[in-house]
Amino acid sequence: MKYDYIIWHDNDFDLAFWVKNNSVLNTKKVQLRCIPKTNKPSQIMNYFNDDCTKAVMKYIKYETPDVIIQKIDNNTNPVLCVTELMTHTPQWQHPAQRFTRLYTSSILKTPTALIIPQRKVKWEKGSRSDYKQTFYSCSPSVYQLFVDATKKNNTPTLIFNWPNFEGYLLYDEKHQTSPFIDDEISKWFKFINTCIEKNGIINESDYSSILDKMKSKAEVKLPEDFDTIRDVLDTENVIKEFKLDKSKLSESFLSNKKTLIFAPNGLKCRNSKFRTDPYAGMLCAFDIMFCRDEKFKRTVNLLLIAKNVKKSQISFEDTVHISKQCPFINQNMELDEKHLISCCFTQAKYRRIYGEVADVIIFDDEIYYNRGEE
Repeated sequence: MKYDYIIWHDNDFDLAFWVKNNSVLNTKKVQLRCIPKTNKPSQIMNYFNDDCTKAVMKYIKYETPDVIIQKIDNNTNPVLCVTELMTHTPQWQHPAQRFTRLYTSSILKTPTALIIPQRKVKWEKGSRSDYKQTFYSCSPSVYQLFVDATKKNNTPTLIFNWPNFEGYLLYDEKHQTSPFIDDEISKWFKFINTCIEKNGIINESDYSSILDKMKSKAEVKLPEDFDTIRDVLDTENVIKEFKLDKSKLSESFLSNKKTLIFAPNGLKCRNSKFRTDPYAGMLCAFDIMFCRDEKFKRTVNLLLIAKNVKKSQISFEDTVHISKQCPFINQNMELDEKHLISCCFTQAKYRRIYGEVADVIIFDDEIYYNRGEE
């Protein structure tokens, strides 16, 4: 059967069905399709083996969001909107962790949304025998991030609140992984309906009330407010301190006068040689908040200090990405398994995020230079 839309979902058919049933897509011809579990070349070859689906690949090159709505017009087959749903407690590190799933869509000027608890209770151990209720509210820093992403790129990157009762999340009666549809979730459905009806091209007037609400909850932060940011220094001083090889630095790195130094603890832990959560999301968040200007150009470099991580002990290739040959960037490219095997976006999560978002990574044993795309 010919279909006009695809709802891509992260292995949650019931959630996709809930989206279809409660949106304008309920009257359309829609296919529900699962996003591949990994970016392994074999899965990419199987899932995106026709021209209409390849437009989705650029939205999963870093990480997979929960819902991607795509229109099938047999031309550009555009993605109309992207949404991530989060049930964790909403203090800074959890939403930041999820931001890698929305970073690409925001940069690509695709309407983007995060559904998140505004308030959530968690039972935590108070003593050896007792547990106590702890209430968590969404951090003002999260709202700043999404306001900055919206304003700097002139693209809605919005927050909607998952309904709760006294800190306990409310779920749809028939769809157990979906939020209860209250006034707030109804606003999200109105948002995605507008995206669908306007082919993903919406004006600020379509979401101004939501943006105003986000601004009222945001609190302007500076780099020094985050303990994972060591400093923002003159680029020349950074080159001297870390003994960077200027011949390996990109032109944009050398032209930017300032460099942000991201130096989180815990990148190496018992379960991972190079941990990504939540730090990869923070890297993407700080790129938006502190490294881009009002025209969305990166004017401050991003340098990551990978403490206690040796590059020689992980799989981290120094390949230059030829964007015009990559189907994760150029949807007109045919899938080529040979390219996918060596492509940075089919490698380990730490390689495809840290290696492509950071300009430079200082490992314990050597330095990685992101030479950008050719």
